[in-house]
Amino acid sequence: MSRDPVHPAKTGDARIGMTLIEVLLAAAILGMGLSALMAQMSGGFRLLSASRDFEDAQWVLAIGELKHPLRSKDDIETDLAVAPDSLDSELPEELRRRGFTFERVVDEKEIPPLNVPEDGLYVVRTRVTANNHTEEFVRYVWQKPK
Repeated sequence: MSRDPVHPAKTGDARIGMTLIEVLLAAAILGMGLSALMAQMSGGFRLLSASRDFEDAQWVLAIGELKHPLRSKDDIETDLAVAPDSLDSELPEELRRRGFTFERVVDEKEIPPLNVPEDGLYVVRTRVTANNHTEEFVRYVWQKPK
């Protein structure tokens, strides 16, 4: 029996091509795959933005630490504290536009009980803020008790 390319049904080859159900099923699977791919891409872009913000905060922290080093002259609580500083003259233009601020706070010491000696340990919190988001870095600074 020879094949007729124009009329395949005449030769007994009735099933050539796909049915409507198969096409709809393939379209549904393709649609689900594309929507999952778009969701992953969206999450990747959010992660990329967050990592860029964190890297910029690290950059501002480094510049702030250079401008305001952790050096105590007499009193740690007043010497190490830094009021919010925009670092405008030190930052590149793109970071200046985003409104970063650098701030350092020394937590107040608790007065120890009478029978406990002064330990000389201070908690220093350094904050970098931009766009209502704050990154905080905590350090402990020790000063030999007098």
